[in-house]
Amino acid sequence: MKKILATAFLVALSTQSCTQETTLKAGDDTAADGRLVFSTSLDHDKTRGTGGQTRSAAMTDAAAMASAGGFKVWAVSHDEPWAETPDTKTAILDGVTVTGNQSGTVWSYDDPVEWPDGRYVSFFAIAPASVAVDGSATAGTLSTSYTVDPDPADQTDLVFAHPVYDRTGSTYSAGRPLTLNFGHALSRIVFTGIILNESGSDPRTVKVTGITLDGLYDSGTADLDVPIEWTLSGTASASYSLSRGEGELVDVALSTAAPVSLIPSDGYLFLVPQSLERAAGAEPTMSVTLEISDQEGLNPQTIVAPARSLFSPSEWLAGKSYEYRVIVDGDDVRIVGAAMADLTLEPWKVSVYINPVVMVQGNPDKNAAKFGAAI
Repeated sequence: MKKILATAFLVALSTQSCTQETTLKAGDDTAADGRLVFSTSLDHDKTRGTGGQTRSAAMTDAAAMASAGGFKVWAVSHDEPWAETPDTKTAILDGVTVTGNQSGTVWSYDDPVEWPDGRYVSFFAIAPASVAVDGSATAGTLSTSYTVDPDPADQTDLVFAHPVYDRTGSTYSAGRPLTLNFGHALSRIVFTGIILNESGSDPRTVKVTGITLDGLYDSGTADLDVPIEWTLSGTASASYSLSRGEGELVDVALSTAAPVSLIPSDGYLFLVPQSLERAAGAEPTMSVTLEISDQEGLNPQTIVAPARSLFSPSEWLAGKSYEYRVIVDGDDVRIVGAAMADLTLEPWKVSVYINPVVMVQGNPDKNAAKFGAAI
């Protein structure tokens, strides 16, 4: 008698280094009629609404993955171990979407399949399930040609499963779950801000009202494999702008006490990993718009700090998070990048500080001297 294929998936969301992992604990029960049952128990959902739609934050738990539309899975049956290039391969799950309820505790897919007798099964998966995938699972050539949404409010996380090779039905009897470990395929960008002042106070009210990253690649192709490697496509001409008016930046005054987040709790940018050093053409840049008011928050002035090159770190890597910090330091205006630590950091832990800062208010001559132009 054939066993129902994978009575449950145990899904783990991690980065390609596997140094940190959030486990989706799957149930081990099978429905009485033999249907495949997914049962997960995890942390709370992380979503935010944008114009009536729901944007997924970084997929770190089952609820977030369910909110993003679930995952898409391929299962290939073969007669010999995958590494021995078996002659006969059959896709028994061919890009099937597995969806979950809002809390990510119940998962299901249509037309459950059975473990084949006397054959191996290998698995590939991607989330969100809506992402287009090219190639053939039986040939081991699955890949995605991905373009980041130009609107930051519509960007989502993207994760690939570590391929699971050579599983057999006899191993997964009695409802033992299959484990899928997902690695983050994009780079996550966050923004913070602080005022530096030796006296510990600043009479001005300073807010960041706009941030623009320019001169970036927005698309590339990557195999559904790990480590995740991207081949960039197109030209480095993409621009991403966040503004307070659109709700992509929070309305918060910078403090001298500690950095404050400039974005909503799930307002990250998810961008294609890429080198920030260009052999030819313009380098990627960051520019910042500041609103500076007096001590009472009156008489606001808008200051646009000139765009400066993003030169540190020199590369965005898949599965890493990069923090860009706006530092207001007296009347000096500069943009300087520095990594908080070396780039062998834990997943989602890279920090980069950028210092645009404030021009002297009411002194156009001094400002002109700084930038070589009247302001």
